Formats: sequence, structure tokens, C-alpha cells
Amino acid sequence: MTAANHVDELRTLICRTLGLDPSELTPSTPFDELGISSRQRVHLLATVEVHFDVALDLDQLDRLVDVDAVAEMIAEAQAAKRTTG
Repeated sequence: MTAANHVDELRTLICRTLGLDPSELTPSTPFDELGISSRQRVHLLATVEVHFDVALDLDQLDRLVDVDAVAEMIAEAQAAKRTTG
């Protein structure tokens, strides 16, 4: 599955998790512009892991900059999961 496959589902999940208005969040809207804190990013990372059944490394927290970046991380984690079984 590619990153593009996750964008709409991610937007909904992020808005619900962080209490954002969906009209404020495009795939490329920087999370910094929305005032999303590092604590909220950690919460988002955990939520994404559970929702998509993937393991994301906390060391990659700085990659959570927008919806597109999170979608890419999910696609990478799913691909790694498929290759390792």
C-alpha cells in the first residue's frame, strides 16, 4: 500500500485525535502551523500505531510534520512488516 492510500483516513484520525477542524488540515499543512505540540505528536504516533497496526520508532518523531509525512511513515512500516513477516 502506498502513502497516498492512507491520506484521507489519516486526516480523519488526526482531526478526531487532536480535536481539529477537518477544513484546517490538508495533507501538506505543517503541524507546526496548527500548534501541535511534541506531546500531541507522541500521542498521535501511538494512536497511528494502534489504528494501522504498525510499529513506529519514537526516534522518528521529528518526521511527523504533516499528514503526507505520517502517511509515508505508515507505508514504510507496513512494507517492513510484510518483509519480516
